[in-house]
Amino acid sequence: MDKLKRPTDYESAWNTALAQTLLACRTSAGLTQPGLAEAVGIEKQSVRRYEKEERSIPVPNLLAMIEAMDLTVEDFMALAKVRAEVEMRRKQRDELAARRDKAGLSVPPRNLRAVADSNVGADEEVEGRQEEP
Repeated sequence: MDKLKRPTDYESAWNTALAQTLLACRTSAGLTQPGLAEAVGIEKQSVRRYEKEERSIPVPNLLAMIEAMDLTVEDFMALAKVRAEVEMRRKQRDELAARRDKAGLSVPPRNLRAVADSNVGADEEVEGRQEEP
């Protein structure tokens, strides 16, 4: 029996970015989900499923929706790329935090010196700001 292929973190980030960008651009264009679906000629549930990441967006449908929102493919993909990069960084941050928690660390070991250095003189700085009652 073949196992289902799970998307990589990169693929997952892109799927999330496409869904979020579709939602943001649709609302910015003043279109409802049924309105966009009608303009493209697809079922209204499809737009909802795309935006909720319940279904991958077929390229022909994506292109038609981009056109219906009066955008260029380049503009839409530029927005999606930024969102994908943010999503990848979020996933990496969460993964690192989980590994630190599992190891019982609060700060990555390579950053301990930087944290220590940044706190030098902090007490004096705080004392200087305190007001007398």
